[in-house]
Amino acid sequence: MSIVPHFDYNLRKDEISGFAHNGKSKQIKLADHALVFMIRGIQKNYKQPVAYTFSSGSTSTAELATLIKEVIRKLHGVGLRVLATVCDQGTNNVSSINSLIKETKGKYFLKNEELYRDTFEVDDKEVISLYDLPHLIKGIRNNLINKHLICSIDGTKKFAKWDHIVKLYAKDPAYKGIRLVKN
Repeated sequence: MSIVPHFDYNLRKDEISGFAHNGKSKQIKLADHALVFMIRGIQKNYKQPVAYTFSSGSTSTAELATLIKEVIRKLHGVGLRVLATVCDQGTNNVSSINSLIKETKGKYFLKNEELYRDTFEVDDKEVISLYDLPHLIKGIRNNLINKHLICSIDGTKKFAKWDHIVKLYAKDPAYKGIRLVKN
């Protein structure tokens, strides 16, 4: 996420903060992005940030893939089991996940085995990558606004477009529940 670049002086530590920092080393560049790793419980309802970095510009694909593995290893090390990752479809996020999947498939290839799922492994533990549903819906909306979805129904080519959704909503804008739509 973008942040406002600025410097602060920490009197207690006698240091200036505001530089890019990946958790291991500081750069002499003003940070303008923050990256936050958060865990969420599956059996219990909780959310907790567990790691963050500051960068100048977006975090690179290679560095993000490394950070994902490091955070998962640390979580496994304290007894938490990471089942899945969730992120939006930002270019670096998708590229990082794809590189982790490719790395895992390469490991299986060297063992003369084949991995049929698009998952990745950290220390031989499978992790499923998911994309954030609200962002997926927004992407579908944006694609329908700019393009038409072509599908075949009973052998007939049909088009879906954003205008269809607008017209459907206009029929009953006050209705908030689920409904079946007549043909």
